Amino acid sequence: MNTSISDHLLAPLVEAMELEGFYNLKKPCYTSPLVNLEDPKCLHGSPWNAANAQRIMAGDFNGNKKISVNTDDNFHRVSSINPIHLAEIDNTCDGSKKCTLNSITVTENIYGGDMMDTGFYPIAATEMRTKMMSRQAFWKAAGIENPDFHELDEVGFRCQEINDYAIQWAESKASKSALANYKENGI
Repeated sequence: MNTSISDHLLAPLVEAMELEGFYNLKKPCYTSPLVNLEDPKCLHGSPWNAANAQRIMAGDFNGNKKISVNTDDNFHRVSSINPIHLAEIDNTCDGSKKCTLNSITVTENIYGGDMMDTGFYPIAATEMRTKMMSRQAFWKAAGIENPDFHELDEVGFRCQEINDYAIQWAESKASKSALANYKENGI
């Protein structure tokens, strides 16, 4: 397969858009049930959030390597009133044997700025509004006794951890010159 320089340069950008669930690559499945049915005409949810956001939010379960998280992210309007779509954990574990906690999250990508694609504003989502379950809820479901909300969630750094992970991913995909430019001039 012969790839062009453009293919090489744009590959990380296209990969990021696919992981975001960029609405201009494929429209989101905004259907009524919490779990979107598989529909080849629309995108089920954000692959990035399914793979990373809830897993990071859940944490390490006090070092219990037997517990893991599997998330099904679904695109819905997070501020909708009817129907209301909320995140959920679908099972529990007792913490003594290998177990995967299955969860559902809800994401809505927010786009703004440049609908004409002039290059002045970013075209990617400026925000991914996501409903997830708290770390405390996950630790309870994992069988950890009396997880403290104030210790686990109230500190308010969970979203920052998720954002930092996204930045680390982007930096790992950037060329040396692009990364140097970002570190010097980026926000």
